[in-house]
Amino acid sequence: MGALSNLWNSEKGLFALALIVGSTVLAALGHMTIDQWIDFSKWIFGIYAVSKTVASGANAVATAITPAKTTVVSTPAGTIAESKPADVAKDAG
Repeated sequence: MGALSNLWNSEKGLFALALIVGSTVLAALGHMTIDQWIDFSKWIFGIYAVSKTVASGANAVATAITPAKTTVVSTPAGTIAESKPADVAKDAG
C-alpha cells in the first residue's frame, strides 16, 4: 500500500496517472489504438520510474557529500575551538 500512497502524494505520480487516464479515454473513444495505448503507457511508466530513481539517487549522493556540521565554541580563555567530525579527530590524534 506504501507504493500507492507514494504515487498519490507526488506530483510526478499524479501527472503520470492523469496522462494514463487521458490516454485510456482516447482509446475508449477510438482516437487511439490499443497498441498505441500500450506503447504510451509503457513510456509514461518508464519515465516515471526513471525520474523517481534519479531523484532518489541524487538525494542519496547529496546526503553523502554534505559536509559535517562544525561547532564553534568559545573557551573561558577567549580562544575559539572548532569541533571536528569523529573520523577527522581520529586521524589527527
